[in-house]
Amino acid sequence: MLTYGVALVVPLFISIFFIREIDVSEQGETKAFVTKKDAPWVILKDVGTSKSFWKYILLAVLLANVRAVFRHVEATLPKYMLRAFGASAPYGIIYSINPILIIVLTPFVQTFSFKFKALLAVLVGSWISAVSPAWLGISNSVALCAVFVVQLSLGETLWSPRMMGYGTSVAPKGREGTFAAIAAIPLFLSKLPAGLLSGWLLATYCPREGQCDGPKLWLIVFGIAVSSPLFLSLLYKVLYDPLADKPRDEHDAQADQEQREQQDYVLLEEHALETRQDGGAIMLEEDEMDLKKR
Repeated sequence: MLTYGVALVVPLFISIFFIREIDVSEQGETKAFVTKKDAPWVILKDVGTSKSFWKYILLAVLLANVRAVFRHVEATLPKYMLRAFGASAPYGIIYSINPILIIVLTPFVQTFSFKFKALLAVLVGSWISAVSPAWLGISNSVALCAVFVVQLSLGETLWSPRMMGYGTSVAPKGREGTFAAIAAIPLFLSKLPAGLLSGWLLATYCPREGQCDGPKLWLIVFGIAVSSPLFLSLLYKVLYDPLADKPRDEHDAQADQEQREQQDYVLLEEHALETRQDGGAIMLEEDEMDLKKR
């Protein structure tokens, strides 16, 4: 517990005292980042009127089933290995494959993946992760458990960082946190059905007593997980957002230009309204003068 506490406190201390948010202009000048502080309904209005937001939410929802595979690694895999291979099953070693590969491979994979569009990287990575449970559909094998986690992790190194970057790229300036927070809702909602499904699968195909039919169990997990990249493939053109592949400064410059144009349009409307009111008042005075002359 002490080690766990230190592991939490040290990064928190560093982030508070040694990390600052900055904003970089088109000329490369840095300045302090100013958070947009508005009422919650104003924030939701800004975000909700963005087409990019709804595309991002749909993308997050479609990825829920492939994300659920990680829940099965935590909840289903340990009990499956215990019941299929006994108390000596090396679940801890196999589980440690995931964080090791994520830490080691993510920088290299992302350097390569930035040559491709963000949505394409998410699609390919989700296919790699979603297909991984199929290995355990072959037979009950500790080696196949390791292969399953390796492939799952390789896919994650590709799609997970690009998914996070996708959100910050398409979000309006100052609304990145709102995008990320709302898009995380489907992830948490997917954990409940994944947990319920895990219990049912184990009770049905790999009970505490009796034969463990692991291949059927994991083929069901595979069938559900593969629906995510399948729907992503079918809706690729709908989900694609050009903003996700533009540099952030270019995106911000475009957003600032659109905001200035909108403000100019409002000023022109107000000026036109004042002109019409002034013109109407002048015409009314002329009519009154004509009546007096008569």
